[in-house]
Amino acid sequence: MGQAWEQQVWDGESGDEREVAAVATGQRPELTAQEIDRFTEEDLDPALDAPVVVRASRGEGDDEETARAELARRDLLQLLRVQQDGGDLTLGIDEEATLARIRQDLGRLERGPRDATVRLAGSDVEVVGSRVGYALAEDGLVDAVREALPAQGDARTINADVETIEPEIPTSVSEDWSFSEMASFSSTFPTGASNEARTANLRAGVANVNGTVVMPGEQFSLGAALGDITAANGYVEAPVIVDGRLVMGMGGGLSQISTVVFNASWFAGVQLDAHTPHSFYISRYPAGREATLAIPSIDNVWTNDTDTPVVVQTWISGDDIVMVLLGDRQYTVETVDGARRDVTTGERRVDDRADCVPQAPADGFTIRNTRILRSGGEEVGRDDFTTTYDAADEIVCINPQAGS
Repeated sequence: MGQAWEQQVWDGESGDEREVAAVATGQRPELTAQEIDRFTEEDLDPALDAPVVVRASRGEGDDEETARAELARRDLLQLLRVQQDGGDLTLGIDEEATLARIRQDLGRLERGPRDATVRLAGSDVEVVGSRVGYALAEDGLVDAVREALPAQGDARTINADVETIEPEIPTSVSEDWSFSEMASFSSTFPTGASNEARTANLRAGVANVNGTVVMPGEQFSLGAALGDITAANGYVEAPVIVDGRLVMGMGGGLSQISTVVFNASWFAGVQLDAHTPHSFYISRYPAGREATLAIPSIDNVWTNDTDTPVVVQTWISGDDIVMVLLGDRQYTVETVDGARRDVTTGERRVDDRADCVPQAPADGFTIRNTRILRSGGEEVGRDDFTTTYDAADEIVCINPQAGS
C-alpha cells in the first residue's frame, strides 16, 4: 500500500518554502534524498537566484512607451511547480499565472483599437480618427521565462513583443463619408401644467438621443439611446397607455420621441426593422406612421444600410420635437397614406377611482401606409404597413382626488 509524504525545500534568504510532494509505493519511496538535494542545487536554487525581468515597448519615436515586469524571488516561488516522475524531480511553471503576473506590469501597454467614427459638434459632424491597438504577444513568452530560470546576469532579462492591432475602420475610410440632411421630422407636444411631467420626459429623452451615431451596418435602438427609464436618468411618471387606458407610468410621453424616430427613419430611406403603433390612435400623430415604446418589450429599431455613418440630431424648439438624420441618403422616398376604413367607436365611461386619468375618445380604424424607395427615378424598394387601431373610450374622472 502506498505512503503519502512530503519534503519541504526551504529558501533561507526569503523565508519562503516550497513543498515537494510524492507518493511512494511499497515500503521504499522512489524519491530519494539525493534526488531532492540534486534538484535543489541544480534546478531550484538557480531559478530563485535573481529576478527574471520582462521588458516591452509599444509605439515609435516620441510615441514610444516602455514598461518592465520584475518576477522577484517571492513571485517565482508562487509561479514555479515541482513535478515528480517516478524518482526524478523537474521544475515546471504555471503558465496562466505567469502571464497574469507579467500583465500586471506590462498590461498598461495594451489597449484595444479604435475605429474611425464621427461625433456631433453643435450642428456639425466631425470625424474622430482611428487609433491602433496593442496587445502583449503571449506566444513563447512563458517559454522564454522558463529558459531564463537557469541563466545568470543579462540572460535573465527577456524582451517581450507587443503586437499592433489595426482598426477595422481606419481614418482613411472617412474620406468617402459625406454628411447632409437625409430627413427631418417634427412633432408638436401638448404643454401646460397638466403635461409638465410628460414634457420633462421628452426633454430628458431628447438629450440622451441627441448625438447618437449609427455606423454602417449597425442598428439604431431607441431603447438603448434613451438609457434606463429611471429617475437617475431624468425620467418621471406621466400618463402611459396600458390595456387601452391611460395610467401613470415611468417615462410617460416617450412614445412621441418614438414616433419622431420612426418618421425620420421612414423619410431617410433607411432599413426599418421594428416598430409598434399605439393601441389606439392619437390625433397629433400621422395615422399609421407612429410608434409607441415600452422598454424592454417594445423598441423602435432601424438599420443604417448606407456606407456612411448616420448621426441623430434632435432638440426641442418651443413645443416641437425636431429630429434630423445626417448622413448620405441613398433614395428618394414617396409616401402613400391610405384611407381610414372599418371605423369603430368607443364608449363613455365614468370612473370614481382616485388614480383615474381622464381620456378623450378616439375612433378605431384600419389604415395602410406605403413607403416607396426610388433611385434614379426607378422604384427599388417598397414597404407596406397595415395598422388597426382600437377605439378609445372616453374616460370621465369624478373623484376629486383624481389627477392630484
